[in-house]
Amino acid sequence: MCSIRTSGQNQHFCGATLISPQLAITSAFCVAAATGVPNPLLWCGGGSSDQLTAEAEPLQAVATTVHECYRRQTYLNGVAVLQLNASARSAQHGVPSLLRPGELDPPPTGYPFTAVGWGLTK
Repeated sequence: MCSIRTSGQNQHFCGATLISPQLAITSAFCVAAATGVPNPLLWCGGGSSDQLTAEAEPLQAVATTVHECYRRQTYLNGVAVLQLNASARSAQHGVPSLLRPGELDPPPTGYPFTAVGWGLTK
């Protein structure tokens, strides 16, 4: 997990997940131009949304790609991919991935999956 934090006060405002050593996925509203911070600083690999540990490493997003069909009013297609300026050290032990090689087709309706993050459910 990564914590996206404000630059001035260093406060957590969104989470992200590494999907490769130099790519992270997050919610589009965290980084969309109208509502978020494009190309934010992420702290990956240590701590929680409340407190970072010594293992946490800062990684700068150098490119942000928001889903082309994202709709801010409904949060439809609310996903974004962040390209990082360096490979995350925390990725050395394996990166959680959303898709395995060869699994580019969408899963069937009703297929179970697990999502992780620090967001609200209500």
